[in-house]
Amino acid sequence: MIRIEDLYFTYLNSERGIFKINLEINRNEFIAIIGSNGSGKTTLARCLNGLIIPCKGRVLVDGLDTGDSQEIFEIRRRVGMVFQNPDNQIVSATVEREIAFGLENIGIPTREMIMRVERMLQQFDLQKLRKKSPHYLSGGEKQRLALASVMAMEPRYLVLDEPTSLLDPRARKEIMQTCKRMSEEMTVVLITQFPEEALMADRLLIMHQGNLFADDHPAALFSRFDLMRKLGLEPPMQFKVENELHKSGLI
Repeated sequence: MIRIEDLYFTYLNSERGIFKINLEINRNEFIAIIGSNGSGKTTLARCLNGLIIPCKGRVLVDGLDTGDSQEIFEIRRRVGMVFQNPDNQIVSATVEREIAFGLENIGIPTREMIMRVERMLQQFDLQKLRKKSPHYLSGGEKQRLALASVMAMEPRYLVLDEPTSLLDPRARKEIMQTCKRMSEEMTVVLITQFPEEALMADRLLIMHQGNLFADDHPAALFSRFDLMRKLGLEPPMQFKVENELHKSGLI
């Protein structure tokens, strides 16, 4: 479990941040986080694995405190993170070396490393690209590689910060299918700007002006059109259609 207690963080010389967040993220949950630009989504995500240390409050990952420098290595093994732009986290010359990179850093034995790399190449459909430079991959292929590299380290929690925002619709669909599959085996926290993606989650968090504004099932929140309008958010198309049919008396 990830437990967030009275979490408070602001950026230097800025009023932006997150304010007094209390939250529990349980094992094997698929959670989506939405909110307008500047609402605190990414700040919250980066607090989950210690990339950001709270000004006040604390974040506990399976009881380990992100504010304790002696525990941060283990926390980052447990909480994997994939960013919006895969180019920002790809560092190796070939696809297979990229998957092995993180494993080398955490000291995985060579035989086990080879097995994990092969498994990730197969799982993320990257076998034919194994010797290719990541910089020649498509956006969707790069994001699959970023996911494979993180999953190779076998985290307990996976945090995805708008992983599909730079992709075309087809690649976006492929990544979301992969995320949904992974959520059956581990906790997935997905930050997204696409309401249809958030609808796939078991639980939806809405951030607004640095606060956790709502926490409920996605369908329950998206059906509240007054709330969506107030926060400047769009519900999925199917909810818009149902609402129009209700207003017209057709259903």
